Amino acid sequence: MDDVLDEWNFSILKLQIQRNENNAPRPKKMVCSFIIPSCFCFRQVSVRRDIALKIKEVNERVDDIVNDKGKFNFTSIKGNDEVPERQPSASVIDVSKVCGRDEDKKTIIGMLLSESRSQESNVRIISIVGMGGIGKTTLAQMVCDDTRVKTHFSKIIWVCVSSPFDEIKIAKAILESLTGNTPQLNELDPLLQNVSQSITGQKFLLVLDDVWTEDYRKFEQLNSALSRGAPGSSILVTTRKETVAKIVGTTNDNMFRLGLLSDEECWSLFSQVAFWGRSSEECKNLNNIGRGIAKRCNGLPLAAKVLGSLLRFKNTKEWESVLESELWKVEEAEKGLFPPLLLSYYDLSPLVRRCFSYCAIFPKDYEMKKDELIKLWMAQGFFGETGSRDMEDIGEECYRSLVMRSLFQEEYRKYTGETIVKMHDIVHDFAQFLTENECSVMEVNSPEESRFDFPHGRARHLMVILGEGTSIPTSIFSAKDLRSLIVKNSYNQPDRTKLLPILFAQLTCLRSLDLNCYSLLEKIPSEIGNLIHLRYLNLARNYELRELPERVSDLFNLQSLNLNYCERLKRLPRGFGNLINLRYLELDNTYDLHFMPRGIGRCTSLRTLTKFAVSSSEEDGSSLEELGNLNQLQGSLTITRLGKLKDANEAKKAQLDKKKHVKTLILDFGNHVGRERNDGQVMEAIQPPPNLERLYIISHTGSSLFLDTTSSSPIIMLPCLRWLGIRHCPWLMALPDQLLQATSLEELYIKLCPTLEHRYFNDGRRGGLA
Repeated sequence: MDDVLDEWNFSILKLQIQRNENNAPRPKKMVCSFIIPSCFCFRQVSVRRDIALKIKEVNERVDDIVNDKGKFNFTSIKGNDEVPERQPSASVIDVSKVCGRDEDKKTIIGMLLSESRSQESNVRIISIVGMGGIGKTTLAQMVCDDTRVKTHFSKIIWVCVSSPFDEIKIAKAILESLTGNTPQLNELDPLLQNVSQSITGQKFLLVLDDVWTEDYRKFEQLNSALSRGAPGSSILVTTRKETVAKIVGTTNDNMFRLGLLSDEECWSLFSQVAFWGRSSEECKNLNNIGRGIAKRCNGLPLAAKVLGSLLRFKNTKEWESVLESELWKVEEAEKGLFPPLLLSYYDLSPLVRRCFSYCAIFPKDYEMKKDELIKLWMAQGFFGETGSRDMEDIGEECYRSLVMRSLFQEEYRKYTGETIVKMHDIVHDFAQFLTENECSVMEVNSPEESRFDFPHGRARHLMVILGEGTSIPTSIFSAKDLRSLIVKNSYNQPDRTKLLPILFAQLTCLRSLDLNCYSLLEKIPSEIGNLIHLRYLNLARNYELRELPERVSDLFNLQSLNLNYCERLKRLPRGFGNLINLRYLELDNTYDLHFMPRGIGRCTSLRTLTKFAVSSSEEDGSSLEELGNLNQLQGSLTITRLGKLKDANEAKKAQLDKKKHVKTLILDFGNHVGRERNDGQVMEAIQPPPNLERLYIISHTGSSLFLDTTSSSPIIMLPCLRWLGIRHCPWLMALPDQLLQATSLEELYIKLCPTLEHRYFNDGRRGGLA
């Protein structure tokens, strides 16, 4: 049904765009005028007939379902698909506070710091063994955060292993932790040699979290490389299986079997989460019910945390309902963890359930970027018609609901400004249990596996993880209903590009396609135009990609296009303005992209446009004036090649002052020579966004920056500006006196400005300039 309706909407949109193009003024041509409209009319009739037949087929299937409903005595229940209201903020609560593990922590630390060793190797191997959800990872984190451990070891390295045990990935993670740089090597032997050299003579602690492999050969090579660490070095392994602990080399003396929490400890953890923000009277009234629920957690911290999060804002009747629920009788994997998860899951709205279940497409311990995850949800149409509300806001609320229920674990990374989200491995198991074969992860580790049959022909969402020398199995092309395809871990293998035309021709229901870092891809096949349902397209880090086919302009439903780090990309399609539903266009580090296509100003739904390249008159590109229509832009905007502008008034027509959601603005004038430049006049004409927080000016050739001191909102008077950067301005003589009036300014960054005479430092009174 969704596909048919989507196809119908697509056809209407296509006809509207074609009608607008036919009505647009164009040079007269000596062609019979009746031919095009005639063909246009026939095409409308053909489209309508095809879709009418499909709708008729869907109606017949719905009739069959209605008949079956009566046959099996099904009853209708009215569902609630409303977006959940935003819950009161819980940012101050520390839901990760640990209960009942102090003695366990003390024991592990004692084992790590003990100098007595019976084994010959410099490296001791200690294992924490216990069932899923019991708190192995949390205990290991507590140990690593202890001051004594930090003092004892010169290096502490954390690697999340999971399944499969990927030696290359682990070696890379160790090197990245040791050196601070991401290794470029992709072969195991040189990686292990670098690991061995990097830890030689250092007393290190390596944590291998969530190990599953029972193949001792996989661990043997890694262990050999680590043996050159200083005496007292240790490897701390967390695993669910004692056999794994023994295979990696743990002796009985160094094996720590983590036990369940007591009922009182479980109650302490549960009440800490569930009673947050309640009055003492409320807590007293809920005490007996809560203790009964805590006993149901069977000593598992994860269960206590999930149930506490579920009941945090519930009333007494709802607490009683949870205590008496029939779901406690469910006997599924992990000895009682699924009932608490089911209780939390069924308390979610149907919309949030769909968002949660979709995450089964990712492998265990996968780090999802919050913003990308919300875009993937949007691409699947989960949010439907949102009225006046932005889909992004609804997605944020769904995400926040899952975090509040402890189904998501989030981490903010300051150095990238990104929020990363993971699922506990038991929660991931639960998501896969719910979706069965609808969401699938397929690992292809050898060329032979590329020829394996795809076992889930009815899968809707698929991630394919490719090893070196492998390609996408052609058997997945039989999954005609596939809505999401994410390809990861692609090493450079040119032959993979040959499969793309087949992929685009066969998997025409795709709504999300991620080919990030896919092979030595220089050109996208024109067959991509077949993907009329496509909303999300990630082509980032295809360093050799030079152009996109014109048929990309036919993807009228496209919402997100990521071309970051496509360093050799030279042009976007001429009909790019047809993508009127596009909300995200990411163009970071597209160094060869020197102009934007004409008509981009019609993409008025754009929220993110990371780069706008100014074109010269001899280039077939858009003018800066087209930015004037894009007033939904948010976040960061970079305008490059401003030195190409001949008419400074064009900068004013960009209407940057109307882009109130833009927080970072980068103005790059470029190193263009050969004609007189008017950078000063361009700078004067720019009217900056009113809520700007960061401004970076690059390669300006004038002797001063802010000429228009009479403007009602000159750049230096912006009330929110916290950071100002000026780089490679060779003729800049001085900064204006008004700069000292910018009381919000916290940091002034200046580099490669050799003629600048004045420097400004913090005098303790004027906004902290440095």
